[in-house]
Amino acid sequence: MERNPNERHSKLDDHVIVKGTLKTPMNHSLGESLKLTAWHINKMPEYIWLGLIFQEYGREETFKRVFPILKTIAAIDDEISSPMISKILSLSEEKQIRVYEEICNNIETSILCPLTLIIDYNSYPSFYRFFYNPSMNVKEKLDRIRGLVRKIFNHQSNEATDIRFLAVSILLLKGRICFHPEVQNSIEAFQKYAQTNHNDPVMRLYRPTIRAFEIAIETDYTSSFSKAFWIELGDMDLCNPFYVEFDGVPMDVKFYEKTKEVMDILVSSNKHALLEGNRFITILGLVCYSVKIFGEVLENNLGNLILGRHANRTIIEVYLILKYLMLKEKEDKSIWGKYKAYGLSKYKLQLLKSREQKYIDSHFLEPIIEAIINESVNEEFLDVDLKFFDDTNIREKSDLVSEKPLYGLSYDYDTSYVHGFWGAIRESSMLMCDNPLHKFHYVPDVTNKQKLPDVGIEITKNLKKIINLLNQNYRLPEQYIKEFIDDGDSND
Repeated sequence: MERNPNERHSKLDDHVIVKGTLKTPMNHSLGESLKLTAWHINKMPEYIWLGLIFQEYGREETFKRVFPILKTIAAIDDEISSPMISKILSLSEEKQIRVYEEICNNIETSILCPLTLIIDYNSYPSFYRFFYNPSMNVKEKLDRIRGLVRKIFNHQSNEATDIRFLAVSILLLKGRICFHPEVQNSIEAFQKYAQTNHNDPVMRLYRPTIRAFEIAIETDYTSSFSKAFWIELGDMDLCNPFYVEFDGVPMDVKFYEKTKEVMDILVSSNKHALLEGNRFITILGLVCYSVKIFGEVLENNLGNLILGRHANRTIIEVYLILKYLMLKEKEDKSIWGKYKAYGLSKYKLQLLKSREQKYIDSHFLEPIIEAIINESVNEEFLDVDLKFFDDTNIREKSDLVSEKPLYGLSYDYDTSYVHGFWGAIRESSMLMCDNPLHKFHYVPDVTNKQKLPDVGIEITKNLKKIINLLNQNYRLPEQYIKEFIDDGDSND
């Protein structure tokens, strides 16, 4: 299938399997040579002074005012290859003064005053004397820097790209960069970038060229200034936790109550089946288990909470198991008994461990577990199965019963919640701090503000799939099926 040129993300089929890992096309092609440098952590603080000028004068005026400053910096010291603030601060006192004088010849001195929050008098007296403004309080300084960082935090933003253009311009001014005549696009990008408006379609070509060029230049961005920038400004400002509000989805109480009634009717009219064999009792057990889970979600309003996702995953697994058992029954009539024995063997394994390890668990009651295990057969005749049931895991079972999409998205997604994988933890339990000076870090949701998209619709749909399987094997009341099940969602 031909790729849409406007697509930003690689597809699943574009990934390459390497030793059990799906490698992105980029990671696979670059391999060990790929080295990632975070713009916002290391580079952006170094160029924050340029951003403050952009913030004050706008794009066109800033380019006019800054290029004379860059020319002075380029000429003043052979070792300086970029306008990083740490490089300027490391110059001799005499050279620093010459740079600051040129800056003051082109911009208002108060523009760089916010930097005096972290560039203090004791460490950098010349900078402080030139740019400190007693009329600007700490809040105003913080507000200016915070607003700027929000704009340039993303390395691909227009504002960040403008700064990166200036960052590499010193090398051009020094004559240390030469373009091959054949790379006309790169030459044109540098020649016309400053004069071209960001709304011009050609900037879609210019901006990536500038960013790629800036990335390619090897520069040391491990200065103490960047570390101090984030630590000191972060300590001065407050967190601003951000969460997304989702509306709850009312679950169908009538469907739940009617389903319990229908289950009771089914049991009453099939008592003989309860006394004979494993098929009916196993199917009833799986269905009843799912209905009880559905009821717990409904009655306790768990739909938009973590446990709602646990519940949905379990109901999906019950559905896949039930459908698999019905499929395998065609070739093995004893599959129902084998399924029950498999489950009891898992209980037996826990019982043996409990007896031997003497580990106290208040919710694991040995007498009850022992009684359940020995109900049908003495435990001494019950082997423990350490494999997946029927030697196939749930992913393989989903494929066999033609439910691969259900497993691949819904089940796998909710599994992240059951296992406590970071994606689930981040979505449910960690709030993003909407403060750019805190690098949009995470804070724990100790006040339970973050609810989740409700599983009510999905859990209802999946329970109806189970009820539909039950109805295919033991006819349920026609009116019930017509009103609650035949809605287009529960059919195979």
